[in-house]
Amino acid sequence: MIKYLIVFALILTNYASASYQPLDRYCTKQIDQLRLFYINGMFTTEDDFRENLFWLDNFQDIKLGNYLKGRKPTGSYNKDEDLHMQIYEVAKQKYGDLSPFS
Repeated sequence: MIKYLIVFALILTNYASASYQPLDRYCTKQIDQLRLFYINGMFTTEDDFRENLFWLDNFQDIKLGNYLKGRKPTGSYNKDEDLHMQIYEVAKQKYGDLSPFS
């Protein structure tokens, strides 16, 4: 009976690792590529945001040319608000970071 259990266990381990080989997946294709992501500052207009992405792309080509480029730099644009609304948002975030006993 023990022989059958050992053979059965060996068969199961063979099925678990039978098709193991380095798979050509998305992550393995992108592993050594440089991808830059840009988020604008508080007082950046949409035109400045696009211009900063352009300069970031040039920086990647010139200064980081030794690294494989995954794609052009992308980013997330946060809408430029009025000064008093930005001060309010920062104060609200800082107040939320305080401990309940402070």
